[in-house]
Amino acid sequence: MKEHSIQSDLNKIDFIKCENIKMGDVLHYCINEEHTKERYKIIRILKNIFLKDSYKYINNGRADMLALCSGDYNHRPEHKSAFKNVVALTDNNMIMICDNKVFCFSQIKYISLFIKWVKQLKSIFTELDERLYYSGQILKVFVAYNDWQNICKKNNIAVRLLMTYCDVMPVDSYFTQKFNNDNKMTITLQHGTFNINNNSWGYLGSRSTYFLAESQAAKDTAIEAGYKGNMIVAGSPHHLGDSGENKEKVMNSIGVVMNSPMQPIEDNLQMLKLVQDYCKQNNKKLYIKWHPADDNSKYLNILDKDNVYTYGTEISIDNFCSMMEIVVVSASTSFLTAIKLGIPTFLFIRKENDINLFPKTDYVKFSNIKELEKLISEINTEFYNQKVMEIKQYLIGTNNLKENYRNIINKIRETG
Repeated sequence: MKEHSIQSDLNKIDFIKCENIKMGDVLHYCINEEHTKERYKIIRILKNIFLKDSYKYINNGRADMLALCSGDYNHRPEHKSAFKNVVALTDNNMIMICDNKVFCFSQIKYISLFIKWVKQLKSIFTELDERLYYSGQILKVFVAYNDWQNICKKNNIAVRLLMTYCDVMPVDSYFTQKFNNDNKMTITLQHGTFNINNNSWGYLGSRSTYFLAESQAAKDTAIEAGYKGNMIVAGSPHHLGDSGENKEKVMNSIGVVMNSPMQPIEDNLQMLKLVQDYCKQNNKKLYIKWHPADDNSKYLNILDKDNVYTYGTEISIDNFCSMMEIVVVSASTSFLTAIKLGIPTFLFIRKENDINLFPKTDYVKFSNIKELEKLISEINTEFYNQKVMEIKQYLIGTNNLKENYRNIINKIRETG
């Protein structure tokens, strides 16, 4: 594949001031983004040179651990909340979290370095706009690390351990490789469930000393994908906080949680149509929780105006699920949230397209209305309760997640 070749070629270049960094791994998701002309517009690229991720630094105690949540989660409050819930269980840390972007003219001081990177990229890209784009992405990660180092020097902070929210994202990957090169301990959390059919990099690209997996199921899946690192089952960071506000149940309701746009659009379309048809036939209200990264307008033409209600980022996934009598998911980690809350939750599987994102869940899967009706009819039976309990134990594990996380992180710190 062309993308694999670009990543491999980038890994071979020792970029000036970024020596011994596999830049192809750092920029994996930039390389694999949908290639559009818009991303290579020179005016946009030059403008982005002066746009800088704005990080907050919060010190707690003697701060020997850096807890990093990069700008990739600026528009994902649920991820930031999960990250903060883990950090709250630790002490002696330095929190580095990105809130937004700022226009920064002082970035001009990096122009000479930027131009050197552009020249180094000639061996891979013949087009100037492509070289400018990738140099801009390198600048982003370089500046984040350089700024952090300056903060540490200014405040005489000596960090010996790094904890990232997701070490395969660009800034996080760069920091992880830097720490590894300095023989310092690194930890990454698992921010969500990965589909190893189209995103095995979430496991295979991880370079942290320790990977804190969300469940035994995640560990088994990672091994199946080929992950050979040190993985510890800790639990999902998303389950560390409060489980919603105990919203009042909406009677006769079914809630559908939409997939990420990284998944095939056919899954979202067919799931919506099928559940909407079921609701019409059974006089139920359909509630939809849009995915924050998707363009929801492409689904509006298939929805009826009657008995259909939609939510975006104004409500958390916990609160949305807690309102519903039944929740339907396809390939979203909200499946774990809903079953943890004890809500009857079923997985829509497009016929002959089962990616098996959640292993050992065949019992709660459906592909047509008849199968959904059967599942709903079994709710509260002894058979149903037993099956759901087995699924819960495998996909979620221990209920005492806070103590589990605290013990695991403290043990790692002691060994480091």
